[in-house]
Amino acid sequence: MGDGFAFLFPIMFITLAGMFLLVWRWGAPIAKWWGLGFLCSGLAASVPALPNVIPMIVRGTIANALFGLAFFHFGGALLRRANAPLMTGVRIAILVVSVGGAVFGLAIRNLHLQIFASDLGCAILMGIGLPATTRRLRDLMDCALFAIVALVTFETFLQAVTVTITLPEQDGTGVYMTSTYAFLMQSSAVVLGLIHALVALASAVLDRIDADRQADLRDPLTGLTTRPGLDRALRARPRGPDSSFVICEVDNLRQANELFGPQASERIIVRIADLVRMEIPTGGVAARVGDQRFVIYVPTGGKAVANPIADRLRNAIYRYDWSGSGVTPSALGGLSLAALLSIECRVQTEPL
Repeated sequence: MGDGFAFLFPIMFITLAGMFLLVWRWGAPIAKWWGLGFLCSGLAASVPALPNVIPMIVRGTIANALFGLAFFHFGGALLRRANAPLMTGVRIAILVVSVGGAVFGLAIRNLHLQIFASDLGCAILMGIGLPATTRRLRDLMDCALFAIVALVTFETFLQAVTVTITLPEQDGTGVYMTSTYAFLMQSSAVVLGLIHALVALASAVLDRIDADRQADLRDPLTGLTTRPGLDRALRARPRGPDSSFVICEVDNLRQANELFGPQASERIIVRIADLVRMEIPTGGVAARVGDQRFVIYVPTGGKAVANPIADRLRNAIYRYDWSGSGVTPSALGGLSLAALLSIECRVQTEPL
């Protein structure tokens, strides 16, 4: 590798690692995995800059361990993004065997074994996340990430196999490092690494944006859909002429707080949301569209289906045992909580 590459590789990857870690601090957990991977890659590429007084086997061990850790984190990022098991024990075992084989090759001055063990281990550590990634090919970014990871994995595997075959000498470090083949392989690794980093960074940022968007569509207290989420759901599915909405409204929550404590209204809302969720019909959607209003979308059947849902929901709220929510019957003066809250369930053709 020429001096230009020797300087460019670590600076580029360490800078990219810093960008990933900034995105991680912004709230994208997956970016930490990518960032640590590229940081290890950059540090590994910096090992040749260490003084020659450090024995070759020590420098080689550090470089191989760092490259192995880089691909360990790359594979972990893929598994984490796909919500798949991290297989930490298996991946650590692969890392140990790979680095151990490379160090053994260094010790016996067998360049073939060193390169083969290191690169093959790296390819496996990254490739282990590819099957899980195929289950999440939802959009163009997912496909781009899968493609570049597959390409980097293949390139790393190819480098392990072809270098072992084509390197003319067992102890040919000098021959290899000055060859045109090595220059082409290493320069392609830099190009693929840069593309890999940019695609992974873009995917982490887009995942964070998507998480924010999904948070806007989901009520954090109840887990029900919000009004924007309900609007999106209604746009995504055609409404038939016999569709309707069950509206459940709760009043006097402030009075509940005065009687049972400042968190009483939240506990009551959560319990009502659970009861609402139990009445969602097939193809329907339940949403909390205001502090005190719930909506159930009934896609078919009109009032013949919606009215029984409203009746069941009203009865369920009136009959619910609220004592587990911190509501003491003696404080109600003989009233039910549902009566105190003036709970109303009705059917209409529009959500508002």
